[in-house]
Amino acid sequence: MSRLPTPGGDATQWGTILNDFLLQQHNADGTHKLSLLLQVPPSSGLSLISDTGQSSGFGWTAITKSMVGLSNVTNDAQVKLTDIDTDGLLAASSDSRIASQKAVKTYIDTNLLSKINARDALALSVAL
Repeated sequence: MSRLPTPGGDATQWGTILNDFLLQQHNADGTHKLSLLLQVPPSSGLSLISDTGQSSGFGWTAITKSMVGLSNVTNDAQVKLTDIDTDGLLAASSDSRIASQKAVKTYIDTNLLSKINARDALALSVAL
């Protein structure tokens, strides 16, 4: 068990005993071991909060959505299937639906490329 050196004693081991004592709460570079200082629990996902019921004045707890005023927020970061428009004509002209990759490709293949091909064919016939 670590201890402080005894004044007038521990003459040849004074530095070793002191270093062992200091390394209980400090890293080798002299900085504090904050996890020990703040009594960080081994489980992750907890936040430090003020807790007058603890002798230290703080405690650890899992933060919930309602604790920070987000009780109506979901953890759903995915696009809902009903928000995807698969119409290759893009006829809906919607601000609330997202065109699928296949719908965009179909639109380009059938509309834009046919116009480019018609323009190239016209340019080719003029050149001949």
